[in-house]
Amino acid sequence: MATVIYYDKDGKAYGKFRSWVEDKKVKCEAFVETCKQNKETVVAVASVAVPGIIELVKLGVKHSQKADEKQHRKLDMWDPVEGHYWRLRREPKTYEYLEIERRVKNGESRGDVLAEMGLLK
Repeated sequence: MATVIYYDKDGKAYGKFRSWVEDKKVKCEAFVETCKQNKETVVAVASVAVPGIIELVKLGVKHSQKADEKQHRKLDMWDPVEGHYWRLRREPKTYEYLEIERRVKNGESRGDVLAEMGLLK
């Protein structure tokens, strides 16, 4: 595959990324000039847009926290005897849960049981 070479106004060669950066720089400068010319419009739009953006960020953070909590519940198993969580490779199947509980009731350590079953991370 051939490499694409771009040239600026002075005839100097540069890469694709620099071309992208220069393009964005020109667009940003044009946007700033438009904002300076239309200050009243910018204030009106910003007063509506900023609270909406804040709400979207709050929703995103809340969703992210809930997803992390859900993942934590699936892949961590609490051991009340030792007082900490065991990190699992995957969520145990129903029959594995039953075997873990049976073996823990028989006196085995939850960590030993999980290690023998290959569930520990």
